[in-house]
Order: sequence, then C-alpha cells, then structure tokens
Amino acid sequence: MVVTAIRRAFTAAAASAFLVVGVGLAPAVAKDSQLTQPLETTVDMEFIGFDAKVAKQNGYDIRTDERGVKYSIPDTEPQGSMNGAFYLPKDAPASGEVSIMGTVDGNCGTATLTGAGKSFFTAYAIKPWFGAAFKHTWRVAVSSSSGYQVYNLDGFAPLIGNWSTSRSISFAGKPYNGWVSTGTVTTRIGAVCGSMTPGDLWYS
Repeated sequence: MVVTAIRRAFTAAAASAFLVVGVGLAPAVAKDSQLTQPLETTVDMEFIGFDAKVAKQNGYDIRTDERGVKYSIPDTEPQGSMNGAFYLPKDAPASGEVSIMGTVDGNCGTATLTGAGKSFFTAYAIKPWFGAAFKHTWRVAVSSSSGYQVYNLDGFAPLIGNWSTSRSISFAGKPYNGWVSTGTVTTRIGAVCGSMTPGDLWYS
C-alpha cells in the first residue's frame, strides 16, 4: 500500500479560499485587476484544491479518509485501498508506508508572461506528479496609456501537459504593462494549481 503525497502544502490563505471539491473554483488572483508595477515574469504555481468533476472524467475519485481529509485516487481502487493516493504533505497519513514524492521546491510548477514589441508570450509547466494538465482558465491583461485589453486564453491542455501561446497587441505601448490576471490549471487527477500573477513591463 503506497500513498503518494504531494510535497508542498498550499498557504493558509489559499487553503481557506480554494479547497473546494466539485464546485466552481475562485481564481488564484484578483480577476482583471489593473497593476501599476511590473512583476516577476516567471512565478510558482501552487496547489489550491481538487476538482471532483475533472477527476471523474479522467478515471480518478476524490475521496475523504477517516480523518475528513480529501485525496485523489484512481477510481479502479476499491474503498479502503490507498494505492496511488495523492495527498498534500501536511495531510498524508502518519504511517511508515507513506511515500513522499516530489522535490525540495514542491510547488505545482511555473507560470510565465513576457512581452516583446507589440506582443506577449505566456505559458505554464506542471510538475508530473500532480498529473498531466487537463484544462486551464487563463486571462492576460495588457494596459498602456493608449489602451487596455483582457485576452481570454481558456482551453484544454495539449497532450504533453505543458502549454504556451503568444498574442499580438493592437494598441501602442509606452510602455505596456501585462500580467496574468486569472490563471488556474486543472490536472487529470483533479488537482487544481493557481498562478501567482507573473507580469512584465516593456516598450514596443
């Protein structure tokens, strides 16, 4: 019996806001709120909860153990089995049979936004032990003295799991200020990861 624990726990603030099973998830950051300062172009993504519907679509169950703790497990496993279960490290059962899977920086992965000329590039990369990416909610806001636009980039992830795209900007930038205003990725095991707002400031 092997329990696979996700290495890094989400923050207390994220836990209180996002540990939701099978219902709509709030974005990891304030939606489409305008920023005035450039941010880091690549930032961590953090685990923020489980999505039971997506897990079920991909052959996983979100179950609750005897302590009331949620975890993801292949739906082929009978009740009582813990083979292939995914817990947060702080929630994993205290047992010699528990195996911690991860690295020192146990976040979900990374999110990126960079600008160049009259365009921007954005991407995410999810660490494999959180399951392959399945879909994302991804909005990029760009502003300048000449305009403001929010780009809706929601969609399904490619089969490789990681994702990237570029978009052109129709208005002038002196400079442009761009950021991921909403960024969540749901993986095939039902894990939901949130972006901590990568952003960039650049001139066209």
